[in-house]
Amino acid sequence: VSTQSTGNSKAFFALDTRLPGDKCVAPRLFQYAGRSPQLSAGATTGRGQLVLGTAKGDVRLFSEKRSRFESADATLRKPRASTTLPGFGDPIIGVDVTDDGLWVLATCKTYLMIIPTSIDESTGFEKRMGDNKPAPRRLQLKAEHVRLLGGDVSFTAARFNLCEGGESSIVTSSGRFVITWNFRKVKQNVLDHYQIREYNDTVVQDHFARQSAKKVIVALPNDVILAKKTKLRGTPIKNH
Repeated sequence: VSTQSTGNSKAFFALDTRLPGDKCVAPRLFQYAGRSPQLSAGATTGRGQLVLGTAKGDVRLFSEKRSRFESADATLRKPRASTTLPGFGDPIIGVDVTDDGLWVLATCKTYLMIIPTSIDESTGFEKRMGDNKPAPRRLQLKAEHVRLLGGDVSFTAARFNLCEGGESSIVTSSGRFVITWNFRKVKQNVLDHYQIREYNDTVVQDHFARQSAKKVIVALPNDVILAKKTKLRGTPIKNH
């Protein structure tokens, strides 16, 4: 991967390792002036549309055009979201988005939010949603599974898988546990269809392997595992 998106509480920028100097992609650099919007996470669609999460709990959608700028001075660029989607008020620690931009995934400490963006044969990235903003769908563990995790849930940034035919799963982790949701069920508003796997050590990071719905990369403090989702090396706990 040669291009990465990153930022801080007031700015967003893209880095391209193929470029000389500071590696910054100038047209994809902007900075909010004045009071910080408390940006906390970002992701892009396959078309380059941008989604930003904030520590205030809201999600901002930018069209590809609105996240590219001509001015050489980042402080003179006026980023304006096409749509701002309210969450539940908790800080967002990670965001992801489907390749087609139709669904946004936001991670908070103890739950995930899924937000559809479609409106009038377009999306909230390209068209203001106004009063048609949808309520986020909340993905969280059942009380008995929270107890299983020791009573404390602290999710890592959740991710979609990306493979031929579109996204079908969501993966995150908390402590020694990896949790996967069936995204196709989530789209049907079935929000409690998930699987949990326990490991012998804290999961540092987890991610679907590229172009795969069945293989998950699990990073432990002293090991990295590439395993089939149905055969992850750990103790399975299923929820139907």
